[in-house]
Amino acid sequence: MKLFAGIVVGLLLPAVAFGATFAKETLFLSKNTVAEGDTTLVHAIVSNDANAKFTGKLEIKDEDTLVGSVPVSLAIGEASVVSVSWKPTAGSHTLVATLRNSTGAVAAKESATFSIKEKPGPLDAFVSSSTPGSSVSSSAEIQKAIANISPAVAKGSAPVFSTIDSLRENAAKVLESGSDWSKKQIGASAIKNQGAILGTETEKPASSKITSSLWTMLATLLLYVFSLLLYVVSTPGVFYPLLAALFIFILWKCWRRYRRRR
Repeated sequence: MKLFAGIVVGLLLPAVAFGATFAKETLFLSKNTVAEGDTTLVHAIVSNDANAKFTGKLEIKDEDTLVGSVPVSLAIGEASVVSVSWKPTAGSHTLVATLRNSTGAVAAKESATFSIKEKPGPLDAFVSSSTPGSSVSSSAEIQKAIANISPAVAKGSAPVFSTIDSLRENAAKVLESGSDWSKKQIGASAIKNQGAILGTETEKPASSKITSSLWTMLATLLLYVFSLLLYVVSTPGVFYPLLAALFIFILWKCWRRYRRRR
């Protein structure tokens, strides 16, 4: 009986002593796309599932290089998002987050690999700066707000937010391509019109001019649409409330249809 009790105590002791752990897929950056020289935040969701308060620190390393360290204090059942500033170099980086208690013992470890782009050249920087909203902001602040309200919901929703952020990034790329296409069409039309004014182009039939004008109007309209959608997709404070409203609307429509059938 004493041997059995000793085994049980030995198994439970680490949980009582350390108390804190990482949520699944907990490491993420404040930006979905990071280039060399950019300063980003490495976020980690930590929680305390033990029956005692946890006090310690979070260390994040890039291989053997310490990225940063921050103190962590968690009440019983509390979850929180802690952040460390990082200015990475280009290439693939595997970050290791280590949670230590007040004595320095390791309570939990988590790792994630991030790909950092090369530093953009002068032309790339100009194109990027001339295209507002081209970078997609992550949902880190929204997840942090959820964690402050309900740690359990924050832990469960972290993978969902990560997946949606990835889809937003892909959608933004498609919308950026659409915007570039619209700009090229408008620019090509402007060049043709300028050539006609300078006499470098033969006189076109009236029907051709109307078609060209309609095409320019359509390209301009598409440019506005692409820009608006890009802003919505790139801004989490706009995208997620709209997504939540759409989800509630769909549930309401399904409920009404169900009531009518009954």
